[in-house]
Amino acid sequence: MTTPHTSRPAPDLRARVLEAARREPAPARDTTVRRNAIAFALAFLPLVVFQLIELHLGDRPLGFVVVNVVGWALVAAAATWGTVARGRSMLGRASASLVGVTLALPIVFFAIAALGYAPWPAAMHVDCTVAHDLSCCELTLVLALGPLAAFAYARRGTDPVHPRMTGAAIGASAGAWAATAMALHCPITSMRHVVLGHIAAVVVFTFLGLVVGARVVAVRAR
Repeated sequence: MTTPHTSRPAPDLRARVLEAARREPAPARDTTVRRNAIAFALAFLPLVVFQLIELHLGDRPLGFVVVNVVGWALVAAAATWGTVARGRSMLGRASASLVGVTLALPIVFFAIAALGYAPWPAAMHVDCTVAHDLSCCELTLVLALGPLAAFAYARRGTDPVHPRMTGAAIGASAGAWAATAMALHCPITSMRHVVLGHIAAVVVFTFLGLVVGARVVAVRAR
């Protein structure tokens, strides 16, 4: 009876791997944190400037705006922490957690918007055209590019397990921040417009994140 052949690593494989790791320059943690902080500041600066230039409530009830903006901002911050930060594992968040964040974001955003309509039902029926929906959606997508770039930069080359899923999650988080910025700016409050003009960007950037994850977040052989 013959024993099946089993390939074994070369005896010096471990030594070669350690030597390659030693030669590979790795930035200090403080340097990485500083670079990521600068990237985040530059990425979110357009959102801040946009609000300073264009902020106006129009005829919207102040309470409706507060419910949406504060609620969406808290959810976007939680999603960012749950996707951009890798947690305790060097491999990043578990795939189930990333899938949960990605799928839940647009649903939770819609639920918060619906909660805002309860005390102010008239806001749900504000007239607007499809052109308004598309124009707002385009602007939301543009505003989401900065956060997506910052999140991808922070997670570049760090996920060897599920980079596409990580990319989808950070894409959804970027779309969430842009939708929050638009909720503070846009004077149109109809339910259709909130969904098509604002929340739709979360879904679009989820799919864009899949591409970014495969190209930027994935660990690649040098």
